[in-house]
Amino acid sequence: MATFTAAGGMIGSNGLQYKTMKKKKNTVNRMKVSCSSPSVSMVDPYKTLRIQPGASESEVKKAFRQLALQYHPDVCRGNNCGMQFHRINEAYDVC
Repeated sequence: MATFTAAGGMIGSNGLQYKTMKKKKNTVNRMKVSCSSPSVSMVDPYKTLRIQPGASESEVKKAFRQLALQYHPDVCRGNNCGMQFHRINEAYDVC
């Protein structure tokens, strides 16, 4: 398994990021593995795009474009804009 060193730890060839945990007194050095699965974090795509489940393709596209413009990281300066933009893109891919 090939690994690459990153700022917070190592990234393995499988895409998982390994972070070295701080060593506490009288404990073993442990690794924290973090990965994300789109299906786990995915909320109802219609709710994310703020449309009805029976919406037409043009309504889905219109809602996506409006929300993408509103939450694009270059435009939106809030704390959660990048994550919301990512969710909007995932929801559009599903619809």
